[in-house]
Amino acid sequence: MLTHPRPAPRSEARLQSSACPLCDAPARDAIVVGLRGRFGMDVRNVCCRTCGLVRVDPYPTAEALAEYYREAYRQQYRSVKLPTADGRFVGPDDEGYLEARRERYRRQAEIAVKLGGLEPGDRVLEIGCRDGQTLAQMRATAGIEAYGVEPGVREASQAIVRGIDVFVGVLEELDLADAGAAPAFPARVDQVQMFHVFEHLHDPLGVLAHVRRWLEPGGRLLLEVPNVTHPYGPLEANFFQNAHLTSFSANTLCGLLSRAGFTIERVVDGQTLFVLASRDPSLADEVLPLPFTPAMLPWPERTGAWVAERLDTYRLVERTKALVLEGDASMDRLSTFAALLQRPGFAGPTLSTLRQVVEYFQRLGAPRAGQLLARAAANGPHDADVRAACNALVPPRGSMPTPVNLRRTR
Repeated sequence: MLTHPRPAPRSEARLQSSACPLCDAPARDAIVVGLRGRFGMDVRNVCCRTCGLVRVDPYPTAEALAEYYREAYRQQYRSVKLPTADGRFVGPDDEGYLEARRERYRRQAEIAVKLGGLEPGDRVLEIGCRDGQTLAQMRATAGIEAYGVEPGVREASQAIVRGIDVFVGVLEELDLADAGAAPAFPARVDQVQMFHVFEHLHDPLGVLAHVRRWLEPGGRLLLEVPNVTHPYGPLEANFFQNAHLTSFSANTLCGLLSRAGFTIERVVDGQTLFVLASRDPSLADEVLPLPFTPAMLPWPERTGAWVAERLDTYRLVERTKALVLEGDASMDRLSTFAALLQRPGFAGPTLSTLRQVVEYFQRLGAPRAGQLLARAAANGPHDADVRAACNALVPPRGSMPTPVNLRRTR
């Protein structure tokens, strides 16, 4: 059973509810999977029973969200740190932050060029281009024509200094067919890309229809979003966020793209999710969006119950793992941990958790505790490759040092 702390009330005038943007199921037909978000904010996330899409409901109105971006958002996210090449995490006030930021955008540029199969002269439009570093890197390495959309005036100005043609505003205000709206922009482009933007949008299906009209026939759309089947950190204190209105999986993002008249070309299903799709030229704009059918989902069996159960497992496993790594490795705690690892869970987080605890107990001199947990997970209702990976974490008999006795709770 899903259990969550009761949130403090928020002003209903600043919130609104709607049907599922993927399958149009009513808001009442959803499973609550979280009531908190990062920074201790009250954020109610639900999972659609029909298609498994996770979204904030009720979600902030456009006015409330704009106010949040103007005031609290920038200040809160100054505390978010980026990884460095030497394994550290640095924030805006730390040495090495600018280099870590440049590396992040360099990697984005490399992925965008490789996944999109870009060639010199291709016209690329990035939605939410920030200060233009990704586009500038792509132009330098692949010879593309670079265009951007950025609502932040300061960031847009920095992109323009880098030689990027930028429309300062939100994408809904841009019409490439209107030469007066953006005189430097072409009427159509070869690739549109969004990096960690799509999850912030109020109307993702409407935006896809809007963007599709900008693409040449066969033109490509590249999206990068957080992956709800690969959460990171505590579910309700880190992964869920006030500004992330939709939490996509490969299944639901591909389904939404199919409704909007795109053909899926490539999916990279990791902790961050990349999906490359192309405009299907056989579909006229007038017939879009297409009516939802389960066949649009690559895995139609992954309904809301499937997703919600695994999110609940992740929430409980993450909480228990934190206690164990903080030193609470009693036999009772390990028994609870083993039982949780035998519940249905997401493959990536399950294996990541096991590797962490196995390495922890090896350093502690108590490898058999990690062996216990790995064997428990291997006996869980996981795919064969996950069970094999769990078993691979168990060292051969006779190769382990004498274990240290773990304390038992009274």
